Amino acid sequence: MLKNEKPLAWFSCALPIEGFCDFEQKFGPYVEQGILLRFDRITFDLDFREVRDTCYTLPNQARRAEEALNLIELRNSGKIPTDIDFHVKMGRLLGYSEEAIQDFVKPISSAEIIQTVPMLTPP
Repeated sequence: MLKNEKPLAWFSCALPIEGFCDFEQKFGPYVEQGILLRFDRITFDLDFREVRDTCYTLPNQARRAEEALNLIELRNSGKIPTDIDFHVKMGRLLGYSEEAIQDFVKPISSAEIIQTVPMLTPP
């Protein structure tokens, strides 16, 4: 982000956090200096575990963090139709190229297609 290569960083930790979250140490000084903004939201994941999602952005990209946290909340509430939808939208917010996003979702897409094809039973 400091090199203007990525507009958003996202970290997710199940609570309570056991051990050390090194991203806080790495990003903390930049937040204290006002170079980066930090956004946190605590939600429950699909397995009903409490999770803290943390986003960091440059000040002029703050809307991305809010959109990302809202997207996570929608996914966790089951309001996003598929994992592919979630990952495509999140990939765009994180600043990945369309090609990189498609490469990432390709295995997910294959798994979802396999799950939706009915099993054939012999006559």
